[in-house]
Amino acid sequence: MRCILCRTLLAGASATPWAIAPGGKEYFRCGSCNLVWLLPEQRPSAEAEKNRYLEHRNQSEDSAYLKYLARLADPVCGLISPGACGIDYGCGPAEGMRAVLEPRGFSVAAYDPFFYAAPETLLRRYDFLLCNEAAEHFFDPAEEFARMDSIVVKGGVLGFSSGLVRSREAFLKWRYRTDPTHVIFFSEETVRWIAQRFGWKILLLENPRFIFRKK
Repeated sequence: MRCILCRTLLAGASATPWAIAPGGKEYFRCGSCNLVWLLPEQRPSAEAEKNRYLEHRNQSEDSAYLKYLARLADPVCGLISPGACGIDYGCGPAEGMRAVLEPRGFSVAAYDPFFYAAPETLLRRYDFLLCNEAAEHFFDPAEEFARMDSIVVKGGVLGFSSGLVRSREAFLKWRYRTDPTHVIFFSEETVRWIAQRFGWKILLLENPRFIFRKK
């Protein structure tokens, strides 16, 4: 087995589950980048995954939801130029970031593999990218982060948010882990590894928000 982010071959203790949760779910942890991931055979089906997202009931007219999105959007706004064009990567069924940022003079495209999967969206390049509480759903984070990097211009800003893993004991009790669509989990070391891998300068590393500038 290899790490699904850094592709390191797991050996020794790393080749056995790092944690086994109630119900038999097995999680592995990479000794190189510290990513934690659910055994691939235990991931939800595409149908189950989409149905779970539809349960969230996020709406762009919901002021509480927009305030939640602004947690990541606000610091990014101070780092981009007026009129900048960005992408909401993994937006789900609602275009919430568009509702947050367009009134401030920014344009925002929507991308989501289930709800906004137009391939031409990923052929453009953007001044900024926001990925709010979507990265923990990635089945292939190596591919997803490489794509995110490829569609942002040099000097552009990338921000993503996701809860961070602490200890194994805390992980097994973590409610965030129990969402069946949450299949990978980051630590601060993982975030730093991603930044180094793609040459992103860390501007903010404050659980659960991480903001970078592409060099």
